[in-house]
Amino acid sequence: MLMCLGLIFMTQWMLLVAQMYDDWQCTNWEISDSPIQNLSLNWWKTELSWIDTMNLTEYECSVTVDSNEVTIQVKNTNCIFGRNLALPLHTGASFSVTAESTDNTYSVTCKYIPQGISGSAIENFSCVIYNISFMNCTWQAGRNAPRDTQYFLYWQNSEGDDTMECELYIKDENGRHMGCRFKNVKIEKAYFLVNGSSKNSLIQFYDKYIELYTIEKLMPPSNVTVNCDKTLDSCTIQWQRPQINHSNKDKCFKYEVQITSKDNSAEWTKKSSIKNLKIHISDRRERRHQEKSFKEFKWTYEDTKTKKCPLDWGLFCRKLVQAT
Repeated sequence: MLMCLGLIFMTQWMLLVAQMYDDWQCTNWEISDSPIQNLSLNWWKTELSWIDTMNLTEYECSVTVDSNEVTIQVKNTNCIFGRNLALPLHTGASFSVTAESTDNTYSVTCKYIPQGISGSAIENFSCVIYNISFMNCTWQAGRNAPRDTQYFLYWQNSEGDDTMECELYIKDENGRHMGCRFKNVKIEKAYFLVNGSSKNSLIQFYDKYIELYTIEKLMPPSNVTVNCDKTLDSCTIQWQRPQINHSNKDKCFKYEVQITSKDNSAEWTKKSSIKNLKIHISDRRERRHQEKSFKEFKWTYEDTKTKKCPLDWGLFCRKLVQAT
């Protein structure tokens, strides 16, 4: 059984690699005096390599996707763009290597052109990390994908890790893979690739790089305590920082405490934005029926856009406390 599963995975992997390199078109290296020969691409490492027949000492490598270009300088016959520089390739890409000698400039350019039915790749790919270490990724079938299209997700969590296929697919009523569930996820920059298979058609792939800390859905603050003194008309609020996957730095958080006080005759709201885990608030306004007055405390927090702090997420918790 294990041998059978291994054979299936290896077959899918060979088809995936073959599809990626179906159209790798290079120019300029047929020129007889060009020292740059046999330019090739290692897909998963985003590494270009070539042969130099003149032993030149400096090269410039570049990759262009749409209007985005990344260029690096190297002193040997390979260059690794890596996860921090690499761009998704499902829309096509152009790779080039340029070198100079004392009397000439040499350049080789290779273009990757995606193969398959236009509109057959997945659409609306998105991922979210929740409960600290769980992640869901979902997508929709390509609008022009044949009815028998099945999709497969592969991902690499860091440059040194092996490429893995999804272990727990989310399926629709017809058994088509429409997402993937992950557990024990560690926050790094990850590369995702979803390709497809069909009995009679070639399916385009989709790939994306994601800084995982940007998709972490934060937990609410924990162990919230509110102590209000009716005599002094003040409250002390304390809480613990939410648990997160990627960092233990409190500086990643900014909290907003919103206090709404209600009684039979009036209502007022006060907000305070802080970075601490404790706040003391005092208000001397006279309110009737103080024994029936309630305070609603709303905590929201957001990132301070510090490196490796969560982006674009804010949650809140509420606690209704009677003044004492």
